[in-house]
Order: sequence, then structure tokens, then C-alpha cells
Amino acid sequence: MPDGHAIFDDRLALGDISRGGLVSEGDWFAQSESAARTRFVNQIVDQRNDIIGGVNLKRDSWHAAGLSELNGQSVERAHLVYLRGQGTTIPETLIVKRLRHAALLMLPWCLLIAAWHAVAVSGLVNQGLMPTPAQVGSKLTSLLFGDRLAIDILRSTQRVTLGVLLGILLAVPVGFLIGWYRSARTFLDPLINFFRALPPIALIPLVVVYFGIDEPAKVIILFYASFFAGVIVMYEGVAQISPIFIKVARTLGASDREIFFKVIVPLTMPHILTALRVALGVAWATLVASELVAAQQGLGALIQSAGSFFQIDVIYVGIVCIGTVALSMDLALRALTRRLIRWQDRVEAQ
Repeated sequence: MPDGHAIFDDRLALGDISRGGLVSEGDWFAQSESAARTRFVNQIVDQRNDIIGGVNLKRDSWHAAGLSELNGQSVERAHLVYLRGQGTTIPETLIVKRLRHAALLMLPWCLLIAAWHAVAVSGLVNQGLMPTPAQVGSKLTSLLFGDRLAIDILRSTQRVTLGVLLGILLAVPVGFLIGWYRSARTFLDPLINFFRALPPIALIPLVVVYFGIDEPAKVIILFYASFFAGVIVMYEGVAQISPIFIKVARTLGASDREIFFKVIVPLTMPHILTALRVALGVAWATLVASELVAAQQGLGALIQSAGSFFQIDVIYVGIVCIGTVALSMDLALRALTRRLIRWQDRVEAQ
């Protein structure tokens, strides 16, 4: 692992620190060149020494700060790690940023719950048809700790996970195949688009006939939904790879095997993870349909059973649980994506 001095020496030589936002370039050009250059260098040296101290003080701060590539945001995180390690008060601007980020995360949920409560108590809808958030929360607690809800969540999560994994394991090589070889794309593309248009719920009668009503039938429906969602993302990802990377690799003497594993696979890794996220969302959306197949346990079965007995609050509980588990898995995949493709440049509005 390179040390902090080497990192900053390279970046300072390239002039990237000014673009990272440590020093305002507007102020640099506002005064005479010699005086501005002197002040610029002095500020950079001071800030550089502070942050280098933090990076070298704790080697694990490299990973904590995400310093795979040094830029303005990485420097800010490194500085924060350094300040915490020294027991120094964190600058107010960083605290404000964290609070603002937390507020932006919580605000839509608060607005949604407030709107839900307002509609439920306004009389616009019969109170027997729309329970309040407090009633749904109370029912959720009673089912979670006193009934079968925990088992239903576990069963549905197992089915979705297995269906998505099987679907992506097949979607990735098929996506590579039709994206890389024109003849394979000509042969398979019409079939994939034909079956992709078929809703999984339409196949339930055939699935029951061929696979019965046991667990494999439910997983096959989720596999079907996940595969066709993932294969399209993979195909588009492979097809968008710039030929210049392949030509450069061949010019440098790389074999087809080396090009595939050292060029194609890294370039398509973001698309593989995106395909996984898309397939996961589609699988959770298909869950209720898959558990129409004589399921006794699962969130879809819970919703269907509650609908039969007109238990509206239980239906809301099932919907909330599906959304919460799906969101949790998606957030985990986002974190994994940020870690695996930290090298990828992203453009975001400030």
C-alpha cells in the first residue's frame, strides 16, 4: 500500500488537488500569479501534512476512507478519519452535511406516513378499508413476535434469493453470448424477447402441471422472471463495450482468454451487478404470483390468506414487509457495488 506522501506527491505534480476542491481556483487567479502561487503551495502543504498524518496514523483509514483513488471526496473522508483518530472536533460543515443527508433520507418516509394517516382519518375512505399507520404497526408487532410472520419472511426471502441466483447464473453467460457473438444474437434474440413478454403469472397452470405444487414450482416462477430481466441488462452491457479496449489489448499481445478475463469481465462487472439488482426487484414483484401455487408459508401466502378473510391490516403488513426486505437487499447490493467498482467514475450533480 502506498503511503500518504507518495499519493499526494503524484497528485500535486498533476495539479489535481486544486480540481479536487481543496483550494478555490477563483481566488488563485484573482491576484498576481507569483503571490497566488506562493499562497496556493503553502495551503496545499499545510492541508497535505494534516491529511497525510491521518492516513499514516491509521493504515486502516485507507479502507475506511475509500482511498482507492484520491479525489476531493476521498480527501474529505480521509481528513474526517484523521480528525476522529486524533479526538478532534469534527468541523461543523461535515456535521451539517451528515445531518442534511439523514434528513433527505427520512423526509419522504415521514411525508408518506403523514399522507397515509391523513387519508385514513379524514373520512374520505371507510376506516374499515384503510387502517392507520399506527394500527398496521401494532399488527406488525403482534404478528412478528406472536405468530408466523418471521417464518413467512424467511420463506419468501429464501425463495427469492434462490430464484434470483439461479436466474443470474444463467443470464450472465447467455447475455455474454448474445452480446458478443452476432450469430448467437440473431439466433436467440427473438426467442428471448418472445418469452420475456410473457407474464410469469400466465405460466402458473403449466408450472403446476409439469412441476407440481411443491417448492420447486415457486422457485421456477421466480427464476423465469429473474432470468429474462437479467439477460437483457447483460446483453446491453456487453454490446456497449467500446471496441477500442479490445483493439488496444490485441495490440499489446493479449490472447482471447486474457482479453475476456482482464478486459471484458471487469468492464461488464457494473452491468452484472445492475442485472442482479433488476432481477431482485422483478423477483420480489413476482413473489405473490409464485406463492399462488398452494403456498402455506410466505408473505404472498400471508397476503392471499388475509384477503380471503378480509383482514386489511394484515394485507398492509405483508406489503410493508415485502417492501422493507426488498429495500434492505437492494441497499446491500448497492454497498457491494460501490465496493467492487470503486474505480468507476460517476457524474453527479452537486
